[in-house]
Amino acid sequence: MKKIISVMITLVITAALCVTAFGANEDVKSITSVDISAQLNADGTVSVEESWVVEFNTLPTGFSRSIDVYDGGVTNSVSLMQKYDEIRDISVTVNNTVVDDYVTSGLSSSGTSYDIEIGDLGLASQTVTYNISYVIEGAVKEIGDEGNFSFVFIGDSFVSTCNNVTITVITPESVGMDNISVDEEDSHFEEKTDNSATFSASRVGKTFAVSVSVPSSVFDDDSLASYSAFTEKFNSFKSGFLAALPWIIAVIAAVLVVIFVLFWDKIRRYKYEKETKQELRDEGEGEVHLLPEGISACVGYKMIAPYSKAKPKNTSKKVPYLFGMAVLECVEKGRILNCDEGLMIMEPKEDDPAYIQSVLKFLRTFSAQELGNYIVDSRFAEKVQRECETNYDNIGNYLTAFYHLIPTINNKFFKNNENIEKYEKVYAVKIAASEGKRKKNYNEYLSAVIDGARTDDPDIFAMMLVSSSGKFFEESGRDKMSAISDALGMMYKVYAKK
Repeated sequence: MKKIISVMITLVITAALCVTAFGANEDVKSITSVDISAQLNADGTVSVEESWVVEFNTLPTGFSRSIDVYDGGVTNSVSLMQKYDEIRDISVTVNNTVVDDYVTSGLSSSGTSYDIEIGDLGLASQTVTYNISYVIEGAVKEIGDEGNFSFVFIGDSFVSTCNNVTITVITPESVGMDNISVDEEDSHFEEKTDNSATFSASRVGKTFAVSVSVPSSVFDDDSLASYSAFTEKFNSFKSGFLAALPWIIAVIAAVLVVIFVLFWDKIRRYKYEKETKQELRDEGEGEVHLLPEGISACVGYKMIAPYSKAKPKNTSKKVPYLFGMAVLECVEKGRILNCDEGLMIMEPKEDDPAYIQSVLKFLRTFSAQELGNYIVDSRFAEKVQRECETNYDNIGNYLTAFYHLIPTINNKFFKNNENIEKYEKVYAVKIAASEGKRKKNYNEYLSAVIDGARTDDPDIFAMMLVSSSGKFFEESGRDKMSAISDALGMMYKVYAKK
């Protein structure tokens, strides 16, 4: 009985806190001014001092300070660069009196904001000054040779309009004004001094974010948080994906129809494949078999090897191979050029197939930039390896998305005689590749295509038929092609494990 009573009391208190948190700022008439200073510390933390002058409609019953939390762009606009790990050491002074005993803090019930709740202090004045101090962990990111502090001080979760807002970011003393970098086109930026940057706005109705960079050398070794440009781009892609979700749901519904007739479709495939095998036996050796016009190696392989419900792992292990074949297609089409510095990755064109655009964008993400060109050099594999080690889920998700960008045949495909003929020609290339294949590694295939081989040549198409193994991509050299092979090997291992 005592346990039941304790649980009920806990639930009542929790509910009361939730109501208080929800309605804490309902009686706010105006936020007269906000003055915030953020001190960047050598250990990578940020010490924040805030002063809020708040005018209430009635006697104040409490005040809530909400700070947006990064959630991948699902509910707010906080970017990966603005992400932080923790807020700690919170202290609150109200009208020059310490009131820490009246303060609760933590993630909101929705998980989209970090809330600092100041309870009812029984104040007799309708104008109150709240001084809030705290320490931020993980907000300063290492970007090359700079440490960047980007932070949303007033975000979507703080619904009250703020007047006369000033934010000052104070850098370590050894930083001079010339070494402080800000976006001077930012409408909030006001001025720089010897070791600080000031931002201000007369009225903030929605969000107020700042971004300041200083040399990373002023911070302690290994004290700054890491940042991944690829993760940022992938999350941007994810946001676009969510926006297109209604259309995607419609596509999924169509896919379910395909699955419903899968068994009948498999029988029809068997019929055409059997006919092709018989024709190859009748014609004998010496006939040259190439993919039909308009069918690339990636599209051709996916045509004859659709996703297997019975053996999904077998399909999954082939996805990195398809990515490797797409790289070969880019070389063949002149979208990747061989030069003295390395492999030059061209900018995607609108008329490039979606999966080719995806590959080019991925390679450019990890390429070195030289005179405006994107070059795959011997360091390419090291950059991909860091991504595989720190953000392996994103590599797996990316390869899954890439696979679905490659066109596939639908349930009406075999109702067209021209399509049936294309399918049989693709299957003939597979048979020729199976009979003539020999053991190679990816580096040899890449070299061959660079030297002029076609991806629809059965000897190249045979790459898709070798036993799936990460060792297929492994190379020990330090040249540009070995860097591509090593990177694909790492991606294979991540994807196979996922």
